[in-house]
Amino acid sequence: MRHLVFLAPGRVEWQDAPEPAVGGALEAVVEPVAVATCDLDVAILRGTFRAFPGQFPLGHEGVARVTDVGDAVASVSPGDLVVVPFQISCGTCRACQAGRTGNCQSVALGSMYGYEPFGGPWGGFLADKVRVPYADAMLVRLAPAIDPAAVASLSDNVADAWRTVGPPLAEAPGSEVLIVGGAGGSVPLYAIQQALALGAPAVPRAARARGGRAPPSGTRHLTGGGLGDRGGSPVRSAEETGPDALAVKAGQPKPGHASGGHLRGILLVTTAGGDGS
Repeated sequence: MRHLVFLAPGRVEWQDAPEPAVGGALEAVVEPVAVATCDLDVAILRGTFRAFPGQFPLGHEGVARVTDVGDAVASVSPGDLVVVPFQISCGTCRACQAGRTGNCQSVALGSMYGYEPFGGPWGGFLADKVRVPYADAMLVRLAPAIDPAAVASLSDNVADAWRTVGPPLAEAPGSEVLIVGGAGGSVPLYAIQQALALGAPAVPRAARARGGRAPPSGTRHLTGGGLGDRGGSPVRSAEETGPDALAVKAGQPKPGHASGGHLRGILLVTTAGGDGS
């Protein structure tokens, strides 16, 4: 088969690779049908993020069609369209049972598709076929009416955005949400869309998305100084929504950083890696 390999910033190449096969009762093999580009992929390709030097297979967000399953797989069958999470998880260890699937104890810490060797020898989604070691725990069946291309990022960035707004809005339904910046281009936009879908009446945004993309309808773009500047700052504008407004930091300022606090009566919720979710 072939897979797409990152060589260096600005350079990728299709290369031959051994075709994966089911090697155990819990496994499955899938063929990707729609693959999304993660914000991190873009930074790597542009050379602005160099933590993972080449060469390695690319792609860790996507929808695939199941082609083969092991004898013990019960949740999916050949022909099913599935979302494939980017992290490898068994679903049965203590960490997985607690919802921390990114810290699965059955595989090496940080195991994921793409970014070899850091993520392990799992290959990438930009390939003819991909092996899934724990099919029942990992694969999520897709309803036939859903366009795979529309949800290809459910593997990673869409879920990252949801965890910034979903739980806070469940605790404070109907609150306005302030999206504060965001290191990536897509996660803040997904967070805005999901906040609106979850009933937020307005979603002010304190930083423009990169690449010239316009925020979704319902977004109020706020301009002015920093958080400590009363003259047109996001905090000052957000105060007008009342004490129940939620301010969400959609991004990861530092690996492992997570904090919560209040800015002039506005609940600030920040999310980042490090919790393994």
